[in-house]
Amino acid sequence: MLFSLLAACVSTVQDLGVEAIQPKDVVVPNGLRLRTEQVQSHSRQAGDWRFADLYYTGQTKVAPACAHLLDRMPQHRWQLVADQEPAPGERNLSFVRGRYTAAYQLKRVEGVTRMTIEIRTEPADQ
Repeated sequence: MLFSLLAACVSTVQDLGVEAIQPKDVVVPNGLRLRTEQVQSHSRQAGDWRFADLYYTGQTKVAPACAHLLDRMPQHRWQLVADQEPAPGERNLSFVRGRYTAAYQLKRVEGVTRMTIEIRTEPADQ
């Protein structure tokens, strides 16, 4: 019976067209894992259009994770456009590459680092 219930849940998620795929050109620091349960993360790509809301958790601390992002994102041709610390233990980094934006939000909560990445495609210039 439990198997039937789980199969029904998986089917429902697939029917909604929800999937979460980590893009190869968007960096994730070591020690952070993509959260996919309960449809937390999702991504879509069609042609040159991309959209993603990706959620990660792990033990990596915020400062070394950000240092890794600042070092590696330019290797994938992403340019840093904003670096903010809204509160202690929190940091927001924003990158652009052509029409794409990647906004990272990292914060430490109760001994766990939570990171979100929002990937968007900006409209083409008219």
